[in-house]
Order: sequence, then structure tokens, then C-alpha cells
Amino acid sequence: MMQMNLMYIVPSLGNVGPTNVVLSLVKKLSQNGIDISIFSFRDGEMKDEFSHYSKVIITRNIFTIIKAARKEETVVHSHGFFPDFINAILNTLLLNKNNFSTIHNFIKLDYKLLKGDILGTIYTSIHKLFLKKINFTVNCSKSAMVYNNISKYYIYNGVDDYYSPLNHHSKEIEKKLGLFALAY
Repeated sequence: MMQMNLMYIVPSLGNVGPTNVVLSLVKKLSQNGIDISIFSFRDGEMKDEFSHYSKVIITRNIFTIIKAARKEETVVHSHGFFPDFINAILNTLLLNKNNFSTIHNFIKLDYKLLKGDILGTIYTSIHKLFLKKINFTVNCSKSAMVYNNISKYYIYNGVDDYYSPLNHHSKEIEKKLGLFALAY
């Protein structure tokens, strides 16, 4: 049996919420003998901590990421606009069908606040298009699931300091999607 490879794609290794969620997952999953790689477009202050638990690759070369994702038994889990874009390409071109995305925000609201009404609306439309091309999208909360109206699934993502055991709803989703663990 081949060893499973888990590949996270993140925008940066900066100390921000989504990156902290990924670090918490990596810490726990690394204890299970899974080969974990973090692909990031930018360096950040969390690089050293990630390096304790996973292989870290800082690159903006999409072909480097695609090559790694094509390995057998690789699960790709993206977080954010550009990572979701790459993950959608992988799925659309049939290069990797084991792909997930975690939606960490209220997409339309956040893009409008960050980019303004016009650009925010464009970013929202494009990001939702990417997310529809990814096999499994999971929201980080029920309120995000309702607001975004993209996926029917949510699993509360925590960080080490604030974790709680999976609730019954999360376990049902995990079973339905055939996941081994997205949280602990």
C-alpha cells in the first residue's frame, strides 16, 4: 500500500488565521505517518514551525505545484484565492481528483471590503467559479456556509489553543465525504 501524500497550498506562511488552522492540522496529521508538504507562494514567520512537521516549498511556479500534485495518493487541500485557482486547474485538467478547499471567510463581504464594490464583485465571482471546480469545499463555520452558499458542508476549524472534539455533525460529514480527518 502506498503512503498517502497530503499537500497544502497556502498564499503565505505569515501568522494569519487560515495559516494557523493549517499548522494545527499539520501538527496533528504528522503524527499519523502521512507525508505532508506545504506549498506557499510567499515566505513568512511561521516557516520554521511548519518545517518541524512537514516539507515546506516556497514557490510561485505553478508547474512545481502541479508536478507534486500528480503523484499517486496525493490529496490537495487549498486555502485562499490563488491556491484555490491552482486546485481548480488540477481538478479541471484531471491531474488530481483528490482535492479539497477550506473556505475561511464570507467571500462576497470580505472581497468588497478589501477591494471595493467593483473589484470585490469580480473577485467574488471568480473565486466562486474556482470553488465550484474543486471536488470538496468545506466552510470553516455554519455561518460561512449559509452566507457563501457554495458548499453544504462545514467543519469548525480550530487552532491548538481553542480546539474542541468534533461534534456529531462534523463526524457525519467526515463519514459522508470519506475523509479520514480534517480536524481532531
